[in-house]
Amino acid sequence: MKKTFTVDRIFDSDTTQEDIYEEVRDSVDNIFDGYNSTIFAYGQTGAGKSFTMLGKEDAWEEKNSMGIIPRAGKIFYFFFFLYAYLLSSLFQIK
Repeated sequence: MKKTFTVDRIFDSDTTQEDIYEEVRDSVDNIFDGYNSTIFAYGQTGAGKSFTMLGKEDAWEEKNSMGIIPRAGKIFYFFFFLYAYLLSSLFQIK
């Protein structure tokens, strides 16, 4: 039985974390819009799957090494606090 697999994107070793995030940003945005979305990192051991998803340990301080998950987390918290601020300014309890 022959199986066929397709992939949307393949990145080489010269691709930056920011380049990868820009490529998958639509999928991340879909999550925030309430849709299901999957980012599947596939490759052999040592290929950089965890680095792509998480980045380095100090990823929050070093923007260039932030993976997909920390970058998406920053966007989530920005909109969460923006939404909370807007609600608090509209409905002030006295």
